[in-house]
Amino acid sequence: MQIIFHKRFKKQFLKFPKRLQLKIEKTLILFEKNPQHISLKNHVLSGKMKDTRAISVNGDIRIIFQ
Repeated sequence: MQIIFHKRFKKQFLKFPKRLQLKIEKTLILFEKNPQHISLKNHVLSGKMKDTRAISVNGDIRIIFQ
């Protein structure tokens, strides 16, 4: 699997506290190993984003992908 980060992701990532950055990195490593892992809560989005999916980092932060 190849992960390509959007420039907005990179910009936002640097604004997060170091603790959250580490959590995001751990989530992405898990996603690379097993995209369907239950803790990621991988799900399809709807509406204008119907062609995308999201995984959860924590209760407030999600990563959107195609």
